Amino acid sequence: MSELTLEVGKKYLINAYWKKSVVEIEMFAHADGRQLSREVLWRNANFEIFIDNEDEISYLKAAIGKDGDLLELDDFSNYELEDAWDGVSEEFAFFDGHFTDRQKEELEEEYEAQLGSENWMDRFEFLTDKGFQAMGCYYIIHNGIEIQEVED
Repeated sequence: MSELTLEVGKKYLINAYWKKSVVEIEMFAHADGRQLSREVLWRNANFEIFIDNEDEISYLKAAIGKDGDLLELDDFSNYELEDAWDGVSEEFAFFDGHFTDRQKEELEEEYEAQLGSENWMDRFEFLTDKGFQAMGCYYIIHNGIEIQEVED
């Protein structure tokens, strides 16, 4: 297979080289100052990236292949999640100093308890119902990527 030449101004489709290597991190904040994130590990996902500069080419090159570097999608000024599938795990990640151990435990227990109800909520709905506001989402791909050029 010939090596792909990456160029500024072109669009590429990427996905994780290995399964279970795409992490979605969505941050939440409460009016009382507490912060946490909801982290989802996906079996895989496809992202479309439009290359705006040489730095972005470097980030992609370093991540290509089975031994590629970690890739943070927020390093790109123009990317879009096309699809993600088969969420393997999902959990809360508490920011240091924002929750006591007891508060962490109570929130986890309350979330788990409501899953058995008729009106159960996923973690996003649960947090917004508790007064948390979504503050943004970003993606990380561990252990390398696969890439192909997208034809217009």
